[in-house]
Amino acid sequence: LCYFGSSWHSALIIGGVLCCQLVL
Repeated sequence: LCYFGSSWHSALIIGGVLCCQLVL
């Protein structure tokens, strides 16, 4: 799951990007 499109906090966005990189 990626947090693209969700602008809650920078930490969540960064976490989502890291999660996507780990999945890819």
